[in-house]
Amino acid sequence: QEVGFMHSLWFNIGVADLERAAEFYTAIGFEQDSHMPEAMRRVVLPDGSYIMLFPHESLEQFLPVPYLNTRTEVLISIGVKTREEVHEVIDRVRAAGGEITAEPMEFNGMYGAGFTDLDGHHFNLLVIEVRSD
Repeated sequence: QEVGFMHSLWFNIGVADLERAAEFYTAIGFEQDSHMPEAMRRVVLPDGSYIMLFPHESLEQFLPVPYLNTRTEVLISIGVKTREEVHEVIDRVRAAGGEITAEPMEFNGMYGAGFTDLDGHHFNLLVIEVRSD
């Protein structure tokens, strides 16, 4: 069942250094939205979703509990079209200072890799290959 009034998905994450985080996401291939206030940054995913970058102290004002940044709250998975794109993004992450948590590999019928950004947020890159049997 389609819910017509929901039109986009935003991931809000806390970062230690806003400029450094924005540079990281730009370096790995995201576009920055320049129409945002200086207190935050928004990077755009190809499907129209966003990753909102907030300094830790700013993010806390939107949460009903203290923001501790001591553990992973969510694993963000990003779909890419080819195995080559997995390798390209992982190379960009490595060059931009991110940590590779899983080198590109096959797993449960998918091909992918894992990384963390500069603040330890966890991401997967996945290619789900469609088999024609």
